[in-house]
Parts: sequence; structure tokens; C-alpha cells
Amino acid sequence: MAKLDTGKQVWYNDSREVIMVTGFREMLARLKGNMTQAELGELLGLNHSFISLLLRGLRNPGFKTLDALLRQYPDRASEIVEAFLHRDRGGEDV
Repeated sequence: MAKLDTGKQVWYNDSREVIMVTGFREMLARLKGNMTQAELGELLGLNHSFISLLLRGLRNPGFKTLDALLRQYPDRASEIVEAFLHRDRGGEDV
């Protein structure tokens, strides 16, 4: 695998197909801003401990998380969907 640095970490396989783009955690951290994890969790209807797991990359967002983000931040839908579609699929989705 080769890494191309474009501000995000983009990983390609030998056929130059994108296999992973990191960025969901960074996007969530931008949306969180100065809020606490508890405040963001309450805003989204998600447990604050789950927000912590997402921000640390220990869990992956599932469709419930995507729905909550899109409902709360409709003006950022394209950024949210792009980050969701390119999330690392290594952990458990919720």
C-alpha cells in the first residue's frame, strides 16, 4: 500500500483504488467544537461514552449516528456523508 498525503490520510492499494480515508474523527471533532462530549451526545441523542469511543477511533459510526448527525447539521450533509462513507471499517458500527 502507498500513502498519499493530501491533508487527510488517503490509502491506495496497488491498483490505485482508494481503500481508506481517515477523517470521520476529525470531522466529528470539528462539529463538537467547544462542546463537551456529554453535550454533543445529548444534542445527537447518543451516549457520551459512545461519542468518546468515536473520537478515539475505537468505534465506527453506523446509520443511527449518521442519521443523528444529518438531522442536527443538515448544512454540513456533504461533509458528514463523505466522512461516513470513507470511515475505517475496522471496528464495530453503532
